[in-house]
Amino acid sequence: MQARRRKRIVLLLGSAAAVSALALVLGPVLRNVLVPGAPASPPRSLFEEQRAHAELASGSAADRSEARLRPEAVANPAPQRASSTREAAWAPCLDLADPETLRSCVRQRLGREVSAEDLAEWVCRDGREFEQHFLLVSEALARVPAAHALGWLEAFQETCPRYQESWFLHLCLSWVRSRDPGWEEVFRSSFTPERLFDPARGETAVQLACAFARDGDLSLRAWLEEGARGEWGGSELQIDRALAVSAGMHDPGSDWLDYLRSVAQAPSTPAGEHIGSTLVAALLHESARLEGDRSSAFDTLEEVLYDPRFQSSAAAMVLRGCPETAPEGGDAGTWRAIRDRAREIAEALKMQPSNEH
Repeated sequence: MQARRRKRIVLLLGSAAAVSALALVLGPVLRNVLVPGAPASPPRSLFEEQRAHAELASGSAADRSEARLRPEAVANPAPQRASSTREAAWAPCLDLADPETLRSCVRQRLGREVSAEDLAEWVCRDGREFEQHFLLVSEALARVPAAHALGWLEAFQETCPRYQESWFLHLCLSWVRSRDPGWEEVFRSSFTPERLFDPARGETAVQLACAFARDGDLSLRAWLEEGARGEWGGSELQIDRALAVSAGMHDPGSDWLDYLRSVAQAPSTPAGEHIGSTLVAALLHESARLEGDRSSAFDTLEEVLYDPRFQSSAAAMVLRGCPETAPEGGDAGTWRAIRDRAREIAEALKMQPSNEH
């Protein structure tokens, strides 16, 4: 029932990236609805919670994955298969209470390299928690040659989107990076604008590039920001994801708002079903306020609602995903005008704005 509810919310509001951004506006209650079985963030024992941004928890992407992983030319032996719980030699390790003992057990029982698809299928069937799966998958990733690790991670997430809208793969990657700087350097070289925005692939590379961009990789940050404006091509979902992750890298206030304007006003930003809703969510985020005031963000939001590229999904977000009353710091009259404009669009498109608050 929760899965159907989650799917319905994603269909109403647009992409998972848009719902991710919406979670920032409506808070943890919505996040709990959207991610049954997958935490909005990992346990605090695993990492210090980072600044809220436009890439937080949202619904599963199982119904919208566009990824079609291309075969990698790998000279390694065939990976160990893990097609059932009975065949998984590591399964008993995950019941150990002590994390270090658990990791040591997994390390001894994993093969030289584990198939990403088979491991992902196993994880998606397994009922254990985030932390046990993190220890398992990070150990498996450490066995993958760095030059092929991005393809492995793409295959894992395409096969099992259970943790797609959490920090799961980021944490696995961070653990491996911290152990071997040489591995990290080779893995980083896998990222190019063409790889990030290859429409034949999914969104995993865009999500993972965020980790390096946040660590100060200015090239990757620039590619994500340019990609959010459609400058590198790509699928709409990749572009929308780039918008969500890159918006969160900007400082609150004018920096945040100026970036969103650059996306909304760029001629290269494509039309589509999702980008408008992500722009609305980001413009209503607290970081879009200038000294507590939302006037500038509201002005940009009105522009988005008059732009044919974005207006349908933006109107759906305003009517179906936002409170009827103006958010704190926003002028009530302007907010009414925004909602009136959204209703005009809904009427023109024969939307059913039945989910108003």
